[in-house]
Amino acid sequence: MDDVKTVADMGGQGEAMLCAGDALDAKACIRAKRGRGRARAFDPDAVLEKVLQIFWERGFAATSLDNIATTTDVSRPSLAGAVGDKEQLHIKSMDLYRQRINEQLDKVLTCNGEACTLLSIVRRCFDIMVDTFTGAKRYGDLKPKADPKVLSQMMVGLTANTKPHKE
Repeated sequence: MDDVKTVADMGGQGEAMLCAGDALDAKACIRAKRGRGRARAFDPDAVLEKVLQIFWERGFAATSLDNIATTTDVSRPSLAGAVGDKEQLHIKSMDLYRQRINEQLDKVLTCNGEACTLLSIVRRCFDIMVDTFTGAKRYGDLKPKADPKVLSQMMVGLTANTKPHKE
């Protein structure tokens, strides 16, 4: 909790925006009420990690605030006070997912001293596809006998052999 900081006082309304890590964007922060009670005893980033996993495994409709509270070891009132409702938790967890995808794409498209060739970019993209299919297999979205590397090779092959559409 040492890395949580107040980045904005919400106009004397007894609320503040709390951000973990290096987050500066208000969308990545949690609106927190000030006042009575003790300081939060949970790490917002760790909670969002678990929430993302719950939504990934169960889906939005099949996930309840009770599921989230049990899995994260954070009470429903604390979740509601820090984040809001289930929809807000879903939005923040999807923002975390999108941030990760953007970071992966940046790695694919950025050449940091290595040979910046089309082949090196395709190889980095292939590695990400293998990781994605491996995750899908782990969560039961692929059959147990599915091979993530073979699926990735098929995707690259299909993409490379697709004729561009001319308008």
